[in-house]
Amino acid sequence: MRKDKPKKRVMKKRAKDAPADEPLEFKSAVMQRIQDLVRGGYHRYTCGVISTSRLPALRAKFAARYTTDASRAERQRRRRNGLANAWLIVHRPPKAIRAVWWLLVEDGDHLAHSTESLRDARDRPDRLIMPDPGIGRKNAFAEVERAFELVKLDDRWTWRMSSEMKTAWRDRIRSAARTKDTEKGDEEWRQAMWSLRRMPGFRGIRSDAYDLVKLARHEWKRNRSGPPVALPKLPGWTCRLPHV
Repeated sequence: MRKDKPKKRVMKKRAKDAPADEPLEFKSAVMQRIQDLVRGGYHRYTCGVISTSRLPALRAKFAARYTTDASRAERQRRRRNGLANAWLIVHRPPKAIRAVWWLLVEDGDHLAHSTESLRDARDRPDRLIMPDPGIGRKNAFAEVERAFELVKLDDRWTWRMSSEMKTAWRDRIRSAARTKDTEKGDEEWRQAMWSLRRMPGFRGIRSDAYDLVKLARHEWKRNRSGPPVALPKLPGWTCRLPHV
C-alpha cells in the first residue's frame, strides 16, 4: 500500500529573515531599532519624509549606494575589511500616505559621509527625533512635531519627550480638568489618560510620564470633585523585539 507523502510545513517568515531595510509598522519597534543602532556606534544620521509610493525607489537607491539591505554576514565582512555600515530604518504605519525614514551610518570609512549631510546624534542641537504620529502632514520633522528625542541619561541611551511635547501635554491635562463643560471635560480626560498609558515605555518617556501623572492627579483634585473618570497611569515597559 502506497503511503501519502508528508505535507511540507510552511514556516512563517521570521523577523531575522526579513530584509534589513524592511519598513516597520509600529512606532515602538522603530524607536527601539534606532536606539540599539546608536548605542552600537551608528552615530551619524540623516532623515526625511517620503510618500509611500516612492518608498520602493528610495530603498533601492540606498541599497545600491550604501548597501543598507546587507545581511548580518555581509556587515561583518565589511567591518573585517575596514569599512563602515549603514542602516535604513523606515516607519510606515498602516494606511499612512507618507513614511518617515532614517539613514544611520557608523563612524568610519563609508560613502555616505561624503555624499549625505549627516548629523551627529550625540550633539544636543542634532538630537535624533521621533516625530508626532501625524505622518500624513507634509513635514513630519517640523519643530512643533518633535514628539520624542533620543538622549543619553546616566550613560545609557533612551528616549524622552521633547520640551514641546511636555508643554502640550501639560496644557491638555489642565484644559480637561478645568473646563466648565463637565461632559466635554470628562471625554477629553478619558482620551488623554488613554493616550498617556499608550506611550512607548522607554525609561526616559516613563520618567516624563510620571511627572504628568502627578500633575493630572493634582489638577483633578484641585478642580473636580469625586474620583477621576479615568485614572492616570504610567505606560508599561516596552518589550524587547528581535533585531535582524
